[in-house]
Amino acid sequence: MTGGKKKRRDLQKGQDQFNQFANKTIALQEPFAKAGVPAVNQLSAFAGLGTPEQSAAANDQFENSLFFTGGEKAFGLEKDNIDSALSNSGLLFSQARLNAVEDARQRNFQSAFGQFLNSTGTIANVGIGAATNQGNAFLEQGLAAQNTQQNIASTRQGFLGGLKQATQIGKNVAGSLASGGF
Repeated sequence: MTGGKKKRRDLQKGQDQFNQFANKTIALQEPFAKAGVPAVNQLSAFAGLGTPEQSAAANDQFENSLFFTGGEKAFGLEKDNIDSALSNSGLLFSQARLNAVEDARQRNFQSAFGQFLNSTGTIANVGIGAATNQGNAFLEQGLAAQNTQQNIASTRQGFLGGLKQATQIGKNVAGSLASGGF
């Protein structure tokens, strides 16, 4: 009888250890899952799925990012190179300069914005992956708890089944003795 009690205790101890590991996994994923939420919201806003306020906030995030600053600096350097090259040719105030500067501005903006979106997308993917990992850990934790409880119940049923068998054996012996079988 104590074997069943020990087995139930061991099963619960194993479940407690599993819970510790699962909870640690869930906690380690938390910062990544939290970081993914604003990234997904930004991407949604840039895709036109948010409110005007969310779109404005996403645009502000881009304009306050290092990507935007880097694009502005790259544009400034390219514009200086254009001006330097065209001033030597006497075309500093020409349509060619305006076209070259506008082309440089667009390319640098598109590059900076593309890098920002790629970075935001990476963070969103990491966050979604972490949230998925957390969900899987919760699911596995629940399944393990269910299995543990079923195993614990089986040991009790095994114990009760053993008592039932012993009772049945006793009835059989008593019946045999009453009928003179032994």
